[in-house]
Amino acid sequence: MPDMSAFPICHCNGIICVTALNGDMVLWNPAMKKFRTIPKPVCVCNDGLMLAVVGIGFGYDSRADDFKVVSIVIEMTRDIALWLLRAKLYRTKTDSWRQIGIHPQSNEFPFFDTAIFCKGVIFWTILNPSCCSFGIVSFDMADDLFRIIQLPDNVRKEEENIKIAPWNDSVSLYSYPRGRERAYISINEWVIDKETNP
Repeated sequence: MPDMSAFPICHCNGIICVTALNGDMVLWNPAMKKFRTIPKPVCVCNDGLMLAVVGIGFGYDSRADDFKVVSIVIEMTRDIALWLLRAKLYRTKTDSWRQIGIHPQSNEFPFFDTAIFCKGVIFWTILNPSCCSFGIVSFDMADDLFRIIQLPDNVRKEEENIKIAPWNDSVSLYSYPRGRERAYISINEWVIDKETNP
């Protein structure tokens, strides 16, 4: 496998998706000692704008019998005054990328956390930097659609950190207060399933 100074690492069905800081991506099967280099997605950027990858997700579409990689890119001016979110989808069967819609377009999207794949859906926590509030966005591998998952009513988005993590065959959402320095803090847990994903 090529040298990869990696940042996001996603995994599914024994396959690991490694993404390097320079944008190179590799699908690696450590059990079979095989890897596949993924071609870089072509992103055409208008003059004066920069591109930055803000999210990577990897999973398996059982309906199409295909592994897919989702790359979420932000196109922005150098002062970040204006920006546009884009998404590309890679399929192993075609060994190619295509642009897909990412809706709704909103300022809830700029910072994505590490992706979690569960039961055909990729989940990310997202951060709106303008008001420091969190949310969750999902991507359904079967219909290639993004959705926003509403947080429980008692999560104070501006006052609490949230994280998602695998839990049994589901994904759990954990919330806890920000800036607490005490040894004891309250942590809440909710289980996210496909029915929660509108």
